[in-house]
Amino acid sequence: MVSLGEYLDPQLVKIPLVARTKWEAITELVDTIAASGRARDRNRLLEAVLARERQRTTAIGRGLAIPHAKCDACGELVVAVGVPAEPLDFDAIDRQPVRLVVLLASAMAQSSLQIQVLAKLSRLVLNDEVFQRVLSAPDAESLVAIVRQFNHC
Repeated sequence: MVSLGEYLDPQLVKIPLVARTKWEAITELVDTIAASGRARDRNRLLEAVLARERQRTTAIGRGLAIPHAKCDACGELVVAVGVPAEPLDFDAIDRQPVRLVVLLASAMAQSSLQIQVLAKLSRLVLNDEVFQRVLSAPDAESLVAIVRQFNHC
């Protein structure tokens, strides 16, 4: 069973995101991945995530957006998390602003793993208590610890 916590690294968590738009948030998280050395090609990864977002919003509702892409810019699944300083308009399906952005980048062959992590993220958001704790985490280490304590992830 996939555990969301095993894919989280405090180095890839931004609290707060300085972004003011969804496009800036995506760019900021891609830059975080690139700075960590986990992307072979920052520009190719950014273009893949932006292209996916242009097709249809990745804001799934309840304050969560999960921009994602499968491309050869990453050799393995990478998860970057950002909590915006102010909620972002992400064209969400429920019209609610986004308060948590989780960017997933994976190799082409990791579709199944990416889908499993997406499902775990959806469950996390449905647990109001855990989601509120994640949103109010004071720093990256705290956010990662909260998710890891949520045993269903």
